[in-house]
Amino acid sequence: MHEFTLPDADGDLHTYQVIARHKVDEGYKLMRRLQALIAGPLGGLIDGLAGKGGNTGADLTRALDSIQDMGLAKQLLAHTTRDGIPMFGPTSAKSFNDAYQGNYLELDLACFEVIKHNRFLSLPAGMSGVLRLIQAKVQAKMVAMDAGAETSSEPPPSA
Repeated sequence: MHEFTLPDADGDLHTYQVIARHKVDEGYKLMRRLQALIAGPLGGLIDGLAGKGGNTGADLTRALDSIQDMGLAKQLLAHTTRDGIPMFGPTSAKSFNDAYQGNYLELDLACFEVIKHNRFLSLPAGMSGVLRLIQAKVQAKMVAMDAGAETSSEPPPSA
C-alpha cells in the first residue's frame, strides 16, 4: 500500500491510500494509453526544455489539452481512497465529484502520484529528472491558472 497527503484548493490536507497497484492487464493498457497521449507533445516539450528549439509553452499546452478524459482519471484512481473513501466502484460517483469539484489541481496531483506508484511512465535512467521538471511546470501552470481565475474581475462564462 502507498500513502500520500495532498492539499485541496482550500489548503485542507487529505490522506490518500493506493490499496494496490493496477493488475498487469489493466495497468499495461493504462501505461500504453498514457504514453500515446503524451508522446507527441512531450517530444516537443523535452526539446524546448533542453534548449533545442520548440515552443515550450505551446507544447505544454498541447500536452495538457491531450489529457482531458475524465474516464482516464477515474481508471487511474481505481484502487485509491481519499480520507478512507473509495474513489472507485459503483457508488463512488458522488464521492469523486464531491472530492474534486473545483479541486482540479488536487485531482491532477493524485493522478500523478498513482502514475508514479504504478510506474506507468517508467523512463530510462536520467529521464526521471525530466518528468519531475515537467510535473513542476504543470503544477506551476495550474497554480497560475487557479490564481488568475480567482483574481479575474470578469464574470464566469455561462453554461
